[in-house]
Amino acid sequence: MMIEVLGAIGFGVIAGSFALLAFGGDSLIELISGIAVLTGLRKDSSISGGSDGGQGEKTEQFTSGLLFALLPVIGLGALYSYVSGLKP
Repeated sequence: MMIEVLGAIGFGVIAGSFALLAFGGDSLIELISGIAVLTGLRKDSSISGGSDGGQGEKTEQFTSGLLFALLPVIGLGALYSYVSGLKP
């Protein structure tokens, strides 16, 4: 998965394709978000019946922040498509 993300970003830079860069950036954020959720789930499952020390809340905040980071990627892609006249 990581190789595909880096490949999309690298080829986006080489080809000068904003769409490919946006796809790679989106995939990178999703990959980091998935890792954060899995890490949080592992820590939650390793705690037996006690408080998780706020770890679940930290994971939720981090994941929410990553999803919020997708907004500029989507917005910039839409703006670029509008200004340059790209059609789907």
